Amino acid sequence: MITGQRIALTLSVVLTALCTAGEENSRAPIAPQSDIDPANAPARKPNGASFENIALGASYTLRPAPNYEHCTDPDDTVQLTDGEYSEGYFWVQPSTVGWKNASPIVITLDLGEVKPIRGASFHTAAGRAGVSWPLAIYVLAADEDKQFHQVGDLVALGARHGLPPEDYATHRYWTDALQTHGRYVAFVCAAKPYAFVDEIEVYGGDPAWLDQPFEGRPIFDIEAFMRDLQVRESIMRRFRRDIAAVRDAANNPKISANVRPTILSELDAIERAMQTIEAPAAEGFRAVLPLDELHARVFNAQAALWLDLGYSPLTVWQSDLWGPLSHTE
Repeated sequence: MITGQRIALTLSVVLTALCTAGEENSRAPIAPQSDIDPANAPARKPNGASFENIALGASYTLRPAPNYEHCTDPDDTVQLTDGEYSEGYFWVQPSTVGWKNASPIVITLDLGEVKPIRGASFHTAAGRAGVSWPLAIYVLAADEDKQFHQVGDLVALGARHGLPPEDYATHRYWTDALQTHGRYVAFVCAAKPYAFVDEIEVYGGDPAWLDQPFEGRPIFDIEAFMRDLQVRESIMRRFRRDIAAVRDAANNPKISANVRPTILSELDAIERAMQTIEAPAAEGFRAVLPLDELHARVFNAQAALWLDLGYSPLTVWQSDLWGPLSHTE
């Protein structure tokens, strides 16, 4: 951790914009159209685990209702567990289920009875026409009492099996490391401004897992969990932007050769640590910078760069009256 001198002038700024950081996606986006020949974009049968899919044919609920006009149809209520994958350009196929400006979405499967669960998968597509990969796909499990617990994030857990490409592609987020149980399995997908999926699978596990207690605090209200999740999305976005800004500043050729690697290493460590940030309660949350001790380390890194450039602990300068000024400038 960088422990250099902190900037003497501390700004406590309440940013209401943080909690509404999604406004950049609030404008109605241009509907993604097929900008490549569908004949050249065949469905790719997902590779990976070959465990028993105990969700095949399972019933499920969707919240909110799908609303992407190019793939929404009455069969959206059965297509995600029918074992069929979309062929052709993903988000214009009736076999795909899609949403726009509706993050996060919740898909809750009913397995019929409490079953041991080894893992799960979520098959989607992105990379073109303004469609981005999900920030998170949280998996929640509950027994007959419908008292959910978070058991994993397919985006984080699936990374060990490979990351999705930057260009257009289908991708299967999957894991076989859950080791849990439940009758109800909910997938909470955070993706903006679009979310698409054509198949969800849940993998059976060892019957001995049925006796294992759930870990972590119970989630009594998925709607409240979703609101908390939106706050976490905004926090993660703030972290990523600030880390990117400090990383760019560290690559300034004027930065000393012995300082740059220390700063970059610290930023890498912060990026790894921020993945463990839990969703805070949305009610009463105030976006005061720094958000927490981990976020303060980003500011410490920025302060170290300023000191290396020769700035005094307290530096004042004249700026344009109407010009935007970032807290990392």
